[in-house]
Amino acid sequence: MKSISGLKKTDKVDAERMALMLKAGIIPLAHIPSQAVRMDRDLVRQHISLVKQRTAEKNKVHALLLRYRVRVPEKNLFRKKRSWLNDKVPIEVKPVLEQCLEHIDYLNRMLYQIDRQIKEKAIANPNCMLLVSMPGVAYFSALLIVHSLMELSVLALASNSFLMQA
Repeated sequence: MKSISGLKKTDKVDAERMALMLKAGIIPLAHIPSQAVRMDRDLVRQHISLVKQRTAEKNKVHALLLRYRVRVPEKNLFRKKRSWLNDKVPIEVKPVLEQCLEHIDYLNRMLYQIDRQIKEKAIANPNCMLLVSMPGVAYFSALLIVHSLMELSVLALASNSFLMQA
């Protein structure tokens, strides 16, 4: 807390001031989401993290190919069928590329599992299913939107009750 009065800022002064604020009812209550909501948010965060990691790994592959001037005629380098890896890549670079591609495959498998869990959670939530019925909204987006709006509504309720007390 910032010292408003001329008193020196100490823990004792802060505790007394907070006790007075609590007594006056001007400290807003904190909202702690349920465990189910926290788990859903963690799933969404994990999905975002895995996508970022996969993008970084794909960028490494593109950078390596560019650095060693390897031209690959295929548009999608990351398919399961990777004949370009045997034909065009110098032997020195091949082990690094193979590791990157294996890591991308692993991240794809992890994303598939997370996406299945997100889909199950979204199907169980009627608000998510309403959003999914809209064109362009997938299960991931629906779960993200529902929990973001839930947080906003809780904050709005808390601020309204705080304003009414003041």
